[in-house]
Amino acid sequence: MSALDKSTRRKIFYGMVLLFAVVAPVALLYSRGYVFDRERRGLVVTGGIFVKTVQSGARVFVDSEFSKETSFISHGALITNLIPRRYTVRVEKEGYQPWIKAVRVANEEVLEFRNVLLPPAAISSQPFFSRSAGKRVFWLDGRRALALESGDPVKGVTLSLIHADTGAVIGQLNGVARWQWDEHSGSFIIGRNAAGRARWYRATFSSSGIQEEPIVFRGLPEGFSADRVIPHPVRAGEVYFSAGGALFLQGRATVPLAIAEQVHAYSVSGEHLYFISKNGFFAESDLIGGNTKLLGRKGLFLDEKAPAVITISQAGDVALLDAANGLFLYRPERSAELELVASKVLGIDFSASGDRLLFWDERHLGVYWLRDNPFQPFDLAGTKKQIFSSDDPIRQAYLNEKGTHIFYAVDGALRMVEVDDRANANNYDLLKATVSSFVMDRRNLTLYWLENPRTLYRALFQPKPGA
Repeated sequence: MSALDKSTRRKIFYGMVLLFAVVAPVALLYSRGYVFDRERRGLVVTGGIFVKTVQSGARVFVDSEFSKETSFISHGALITNLIPRRYTVRVEKEGYQPWIKAVRVANEEVLEFRNVLLPPAAISSQPFFSRSAGKRVFWLDGRRALALESGDPVKGVTLSLIHADTGAVIGQLNGVARWQWDEHSGSFIIGRNAAGRARWYRATFSSSGIQEEPIVFRGLPEGFSADRVIPHPVRAGEVYFSAGGALFLQGRATVPLAIAEQVHAYSVSGEHLYFISKNGFFAESDLIGGNTKLLGRKGLFLDEKAPAVITISQAGDVALLDAANGLFLYRPERSAELELVASKVLGIDFSASGDRLLFWDERHLGVYWLRDNPFQPFDLAGTKKQIFSSDDPIRQAYLNEKGTHIFYAVDGALRMVEVDDRANANNYDLLKATVSSFVMDRRNLTLYWLENPRTLYRALFQPKPGA
């Protein structure tokens, strides 16, 4: 075969130069996110969608066309070079309910959905405990156990303590009028009524069951009886209690330490004591009642028969529910007084990290952000959103571990809705059942619920790692 002559070689060279001159800019523009849009008849800058699922191996569809599968390691899938317009994104996996959003992609923007949780298509529930009639079930933080409350509150309820994995009965506490779980010591503080007075005990777990030890309140004035008792957040064995309208600390001294007078309600965190006076003022002090400062009076409605409830998050924010179901917040880092958040509130739940607060009334689920959300949609601290409106009365609600999903019970069903309400929040039916009370292990996403008065059920909602 003869070598190419000079003229042919020159033509090939200039042809390659021309091809490079045409292809190179196109490749460069494509690498920078430019594509040709037939509708606009020109080049446009593209965008993308990033989806991260709890389950690996989920299939991501864009406008009904398969795009990618979430990875085994990162559980994420990035779809790029999308022309700016509206798309329907669908995430599905066999055995699970799908996640669907109609979203608008903008140029030079990647829409992120980092907490896609696919609920099982059918939850396999099994009777977990069925021995006595139950009214309410509680999760005991710091210990893999449940407390099942049953019986007549007037005569004193029975607390059945149940191992969260096996369903074995650890022990029972009978005739309980009031109780408080002490996560720090892993014990209960319980009150029993006797001769018109409350007798208080500390109940501790052991291999042989539960041991009770009386709590002795030394040096109280005649006629004083300890009312609400809560544990000291740091020093084991010490407790706060109210008596005769005053607040005391029962420490190691002979006589209780007086903290404040005319106290309506109180609660304590790791460093601070918060209380409401009977005239409606909200105050903060250190753990021994020093350095007290008034935090204002924000129109609190007080009722001695239904004292206000003070709840403190892991991050130190304080939520207050008064007798008229008004929800107030005190955020030490951002405000010097109480802030009214909502009215007609039936319940609240802080996220595990304390960055947001769930609250609900009879028909609505709402979230208040206490810290800036570092991920899309970048909710700022102080943002309040109504996440979902229910046609049915809401009985209970909880946030999951990351605070990205709300599990809630209504008449005839247990449901889950995502907190990210962009393009509408996905809302799922988990169970078709009349749930009288439910609780969850946030970390493992295990659900426990009372479906009838005599049976406690359990369902493993969270898939195993890699599933």
